[in-house]
Amino acid sequence: MRTIAIASVKGGTGKTTTTINIAAALAQLGRKILVIDNDSQGCATKAAGLTPNELRYTLSALMSRALEYPEELPELLPRVIVDRSEIAPSGTVHLIPANAKLTATQTSLSALQTANMVSEIDQEGTGYAGVMGRILDALEDRYDYVLIDCSNNRDILLVNALTCADEVIIPVQAQYLAYEGLPDTLDVVAHVQKSSNPRLRIGGVLLTCYQAQTNLSKAIRQNIQETYGAEAAVFEDPIPYSIRVAEHPAYGMSLLNYEAANPAAIAYQSVAEEVLRHAET
Repeated sequence: MRTIAIASVKGGTGKTTTTINIAAALAQLGRKILVIDNDSQGCATKAAGLTPNELRYTLSALMSRALEYPEELPELLPRVIVDRSEIAPSGTVHLIPANAKLTATQTSLSALQTANMVSEIDQEGTGYAGVMGRILDALEDRYDYVLIDCSNNRDILLVNALTCADEVIIPVQAQYLAYEGLPDTLDVVAHVQKSSNPRLRIGGVLLTCYQAQTNLSKAIRQNIQETYGAEAAVFEDPIPYSIRVAEHPAYGMSLLNYEAANPAAIAYQSVAEEVLRHAET
């Protein structure tokens, strides 16, 4: 089971859209996928066609159980995991949803961090940052890929996702202000690599809302490659700008279902194939 966090501390870069569409593309390629919504706004939950506030069991319940009674996680997981395979053209996509309850979980983790109760949570040195990892351990490799959709908050929930991930994909809009958020995201990744997850690697920077005909998009791609290429390679195919990318989450399906021939859908399929190639090397 390989775990990938989709993360950026800059908002509006396309994290949820990227998570849903890579999940759909990997499922279409025959992999069994779990999406974890790690955002109290429930963006991935909404994009998968669910109403967050109507859900009784969410990621919050799992993290609370992981803190207090981790041995009970296998019993709780079937109540939380939802089959959302309909978001993909074919294959298996499951979801651990989220809603506003996750805010309380974040507060609890922050309080534990402040109280320096790390040793009581995890004896492997990851402490409060390793709570989500306990959930993944309870899954016992039943999925090929776990994709974690993170909020843009630089908080304990993001650190948890990065601590249990094998790699992180960083979406960056091909716009100047969005590009400026990349160094901050890389700083968070570097901190986690040093403090709680030395195996974490950067799977790549994924350019979104890319307009190949503009000098701005070309310049941003070149600047990222020249400035950060040594630590964060850029995915071969950027995600081109399309209004369909903004539309499809409202219908609870991936872009691969909504408009399979759209250039952005084809680009996400290419990204999924590149993810698989990276995993095999």
